[in-house]
Amino acid sequence: MQLLAFREYPAIDAQTLVEFTGHERLFRGADGSFLLHMSSEGQPAAEERIVRLSVRDLSTIGLRQFRATQSAA
Repeated sequence: MQLLAFREYPAIDAQTLVEFTGHERLFRGADGSFLLHMSSEGQPAAEERIVRLSVRDLSTIGLRQFRATQSAA
């Protein structure tokens, strides 16, 4: 598994109005599949999700957004 891109961004919880940090990491598996790992930090109940993506999904969510964030870091 290879880490292709990552980003962190500030966000606000809609229910509690608490500020937290969101994290997204995009991985590519040896079989060519893509996984998006999403997590949060700074919330009372931290969330974590893993989503399998297709190439079409990547074009929809905008891989450019990940690359721009990665090169700015």
